[in-house]
Amino acid sequence: MILASGWSRWQKEGDVATHPKPIVGGNKDSNQSSTRYLEDGSYIRLRNVRLGYTIPVDAVRRIGFARANIFVSVDNLWTGTKFTGPDPEASFSFEDTPGNSSIKYPISRKLLFGVNFTL
Repeated sequence: MILASGWSRWQKEGDVATHPKPIVGGNKDSNQSSTRYLEDGSYIRLRNVRLGYTIPVDAVRRIGFARANIFVSVDNLWTGTKFTGPDPEASFSFEDTPGNSSIKYPISRKLLFGVNFTL
């Protein structure tokens, strides 16, 4: 296997490399726990943003209401992370696959428009 630019193979104890040492016949211990695919899952998330406008009372009373406002709300608007998986918060674990993040769907983004009227 020819390695891409910036990649390296492990050769001796203490090496920091992107790929394990090649072994003729394959690596029989490749199912053992390893930090090879472990990555930083820290993140910051803008969970909810809500913007609203209260319609002036004079305009609302003309149509028979005491108060009215309109709003827009967004859930999960932005996530800042270096994590390469689908979502740093959506972890799924079994005994044999702890911390696997590729099995669950990421948290969805929701956009909501609304109007509130008070009689």
